[in-house]
Amino acid sequence: MINSSLLIKEVGWLQQAYRVFVISQWAVCNQLIGCLQTAHFFYAVKVLNLLGESN
Repeated sequence: MINSSLLIKEVGWLQQAYRVFVISQWAVCNQLIGCLQTAHFFYAVKVLNLLGESN
């Protein structure tokens, strides 16, 4: 017979680790999206400026 309280602790630890992993992945993803949006914004401004100068 396996120790059920030990098993519950193990499962709880795994869930905790998984949660931390998911949150950290989400944070990295959000940072990347933020960087991309900023880059796109500056690129769009640059293109608009170039178009404005060429007219």
